[in-house]
Amino acid sequence: MSGVWQVIELNWLIQRGALFGWVPVALACGIGGYFALCTEPSLAWLFGLAGVAVCLAIFGWRGTAWTGPLAIAAALVLAGFCLAGLRAHLAAAAAYLGLSGGNVATDRAFVMVAVMLDRRALCLRAVAAIIVLCLRPEALMGPGFQMSFAATVALVAVFGWLRGAQIALGPRWLRPILTVVISSAVAGVATAPVGAAHFNQFAQYGLIANLASVPLMGLLVMPAAVLAACQLPLGLD
Repeated sequence: MSGVWQVIELNWLIQRGALFGWVPVALACGIGGYFALCTEPSLAWLFGLAGVAVCLAIFGWRGTAWTGPLAIAAALVLAGFCLAGLRAHLAAAAAYLGLSGGNVATDRAFVMVAVMLDRRALCLRAVAAIIVLCLRPEALMGPGFQMSFAATVALVAVFGWLRGAQIALGPRWLRPILTVVISSAVAGVATAPVGAAHFNQFAQYGLIANLASVPLMGLLVMPAAVLAACQLPLGLD
């Protein structure tokens, strides 16, 4: 039994440098817990839980290698719960369309570009997820957030494994094609359960559509958009 415990402790300490990716997971757990409630908690409860979250965060910051991350994780769960509750109370004086803004996939892409300062891809997704969850906790329950981040996490995991295993994707001229095929297949598999749960159907032609649209976007649509932007001052767009 002691040997098993030592293995768990060793793996836990190895993960200390990669725990940031679990921040949006902890926030999502708290947000999901809020939306699973049958009754609406009062603001007093939310502020009380927020105080507990602050205490746990302080304890975690000063804690040991074991207790610190666990306390911070609990604080993040409570923070997610409070964020969702606060968002619900604030969204009671305005219309939903006025508060929702753009779709989640666009928010994620914008945030990732805005914070792209020589960071690892998984870190970028984590930062984007944290910002989206803090600004729009209710997005967790929608297909946009779930499908967008399911696809990106799956792509980071698969291509990270390919890079770590030093698996070559054929000759240089074939690599772009295989990259598009693999990425489309991985994204399709990752988002299929979410799509089935929300829409009661699978994207049967998703792989074929991606294989056709990605080259079209890169070779025709995006260059045409850049050309139109360059001609905008002349009124020729």
